[in-house]
Amino acid sequence: MLRAAAHQAARRRCLLPSVSLAREGIGMEEWFAGRSGPRAARLVAEIAANAERSFSAAGRGTGGRAGMALGGLGVLGRDRLRRLARAGHDVFAPGIADPVPSDAPRLAMAWILRRC
Repeated sequence: MLRAAAHQAARRRCLLPSVSLAREGIGMEEWFAGRSGPRAARLVAEIAANAERSFSAAGRGTGGRAGMALGGLGVLGRDRLRRLARAGHDVFAPGIADPVPSDAPRLAMAWILRRC
């Protein structure tokens, strides 16, 4: 969801909860234009923290089969979350949605196979 946020905003779509945007005082036009600055960064940081908690819970083996799948995705997701954090949680930062050449796919497969 966070990786696609800028792409979706450029198409005048938003996957983030409208209630959360309103709580931060971010209007849809402001979001679509990518001008929400620190307020959006706070919201994105909150969503990223929730994702990290979900990945951690899955890594501990909670959540059954769905947890296993999420744990594998967590390897990939954490890579994205680290990049996003380095960009100040700015989903509109240049290159934030670009593919990342890394070992993440290999690590994800290793994690999934370890859980089987």
